[in-house]
Amino acid sequence: MHLAIDVAATNGLSHLVLSTGTRSEEFSKPLLALPEMAYIEAGIFSGPALKRCTMRNVKRATHVGMVGKFSKMAMGYFVTHVAGNRVDTEFLASLASDCGAAPAVQQEIKEASSARHFQEIAQENDLMNVFPVMCRMVCEESHKLLGQQSSDLIVDAMCFDFDGTLLASASTSSEGIPHLDQKDVSGSSG
Repeated sequence: MHLAIDVAATNGLSHLVLSTGTRSEEFSKPLLALPEMAYIEAGIFSGPALKRCTMRNVKRATHVGMVGKFSKMAMGYFVTHVAGNRVDTEFLASLASDCGAAPAVQQEIKEASSARHFQEIAQENDLMNVFPVMCRMVCEESHKLLGQQSSDLIVDAMCFDFDGTLLASASTSSEGIPHLDQKDVSGSSG
């Protein structure tokens, strides 16, 4: 992953896409329309990838992923292997509560068997507003991770469902994510 970032930076790319996996990377390509070299599969190492971006003077990094990895990143965990950081359903229930979930729905989320199950519960209960909040938290936690270097890197987040639908996006830039038509993203923030 470091080598891929180094090669992209050496070739003058200032906007890189850090994906948590192949599927989310593929889902993002038609929306972002960047050169192939800009897409970096960071996998479970989103934090080290962000730090490498700042080291190589990349100006913008866009996280792309699904609810499971994003829920961990929203909590500040940037090495997201399942063995080290399980999906925290208490956190997800709290997030849903902040977004207006009824107590019964919060309890259902606490008992969810996976992040995908949480996503289904949120969708079934008209809690689509949890996804842009999660994306904003990913951006905020990314900047916290970078500390003093946070002003050197614009961070975006794009969360997809398992079928490739963009659930939400967020950015530390007031202008949003380049190439992404914000009007077509339900619940996105710029």
